[in-house]
Amino acid sequence: MSKKNFKVLCIDGGGIRGLIPATLLAKIEESLSEPLWKYFDLICGTSTGGIIALAISVGKSMKDIKKLYDEEATNIFPYTSKIKKWSRVLIGTGGSYDSNILEKKFKKEFGTLKIREANTRLCIPSIDITNGKTIVFKTPHEVEFPKKIRFSDDADKEMWEVARATSAAPTFFSTAKIRELYHIDGGLWANNPSAIGVVEAMRCGFKQEEISLLSLGTANEIFQIKQKNAPNMNLFRWGRSGLIELSFEVQSQAAHNEVTFLLLPDRYMRIQYKFKENIRLDDISRLGDLRGAAEYIYKNQGNEIKNKFFTNISNNPSYK
Repeated sequence: MSKKNFKVLCIDGGGIRGLIPATLLAKIEESLSEPLWKYFDLICGTSTGGIIALAISVGKSMKDIKKLYDEEATNIFPYTSKIKKWSRVLIGTGGSYDSNILEKKFKKEFGTLKIREANTRLCIPSIDITNGKTIVFKTPHEVEFPKKIRFSDDADKEMWEVARATSAAPTFFSTAKIRELYHIDGGLWANNPSAIGVVEAMRCGFKQEEISLLSLGTANEIFQIKQKNAPNMNLFRWGRSGLIELSFEVQSQAAHNEVTFLLLPDRYMRIQYKFKENIRLDDISRLGDLRGAAEYIYKNQGNEIKNKFFTNISNNPSYK
């Protein structure tokens, strides 16, 4: 095996289910002597995973981030009548929850920190709906392939703005504006950003056999439709968020299949808990179940995760 080792951490989107990777990382963090970011050369995160990735990159404690999910969930996803939700989605801003509350939380958490202030490389997916393009917000790091360039477009974007853009899930929150461009949730095309992580590592000049990747999911359930219902899958059968959740899940599966092919088995670890029934992106009544899932993962796979990814800090030069 090559002596080189470029370590990547990827965290899925999933709304309130982000409590699972936040809790798991908080448990792992307790046994570490260094901040989480020092163990990775690149951190990728989408939507709720993007928020966690940004927090890790500036040395925030996962214990505090977990606490944020626990304490702010009811403020971000307050009880709202179905009539009011549908009204906002159909003829309002498009989001059934107040995005201003989310923005205030991000501003309080990240202040005026900019992407260039991240301690390690970042890749945060979103969608620029002004131009109809998938995008990835990046730290100003250098890549070797297909040609040698240094990213600079996102260097001065504020972290709270990027957090807002990657987590603007359609029907849940309104679109997010950065400068003159409007964005929505990156989960629609990269809910599991693992493939993005592998490609970026290769662009940085590392070979497939030199890349190690820890991919943290936010739990799932197989999305199945009964045969008798499938011919008439109208909006009411899909539900307010059915299509969104389906798109997130199938993309996550596709990314996992791609990365399984690209990386050596001992260099890729995908952590994904399966529930018997779906937990919606905004289902705050299931916080206890989410914490329980994280505890189960830590009990059964915690040592393996730590042995593979948290034994040594990165020995590669800083991207700065």
